[in-house]
Amino acid sequence: MTVLLLAGCESADLGLRERFQPAPAVIEILEVGPDAVFAATREFLPTMGFKVTRSRSGSGIIEGVSRVQVAGDMRGARQTTVKIVISPTVDGDTEIQVWMTEVIEDDYDKGPGRGTQTPLRDASLYKALVHGISRQLGLPEND
Repeated sequence: MTVLLLAGCESADLGLRERFQPAPAVIEILEVGPDAVFAATREFLPTMGFKVTRSRSGSGIIEGVSRVQVAGDMRGARQTTVKIVISPTVDGDTEIQVWMTEVIEDDYDKGPGRGTQTPLRDASLYKALVHGISRQLGLPEND
């Protein structure tokens, strides 16, 4: 009987882990060099409402945050973060890896200053980002 209970706990634990693990990166390949992609990405992020908080061309990492959106009852807030890693491929193209996370603070639920982070899995945001970067680079549109 103990084994069955532990087996049940294990399956519940897997579901929780899956929910809170970071989503895998959305990966795109652009047929342009990494320096141009890095510059275009930095230039385009504010268009999507992100403020660049970290940008290192040597490592190819760009991070940003959206504006804080306060709930109507003023008891919580949400913000989106983005992390982009830009790296060259062996073919001379550029690989872009993108992660987006929604940070939610529920004042009344967890206490002030505590929030939850949930990986965003909405493909439309990732597509909009890659489309905008491609447009910034003057690349033909692919859908």
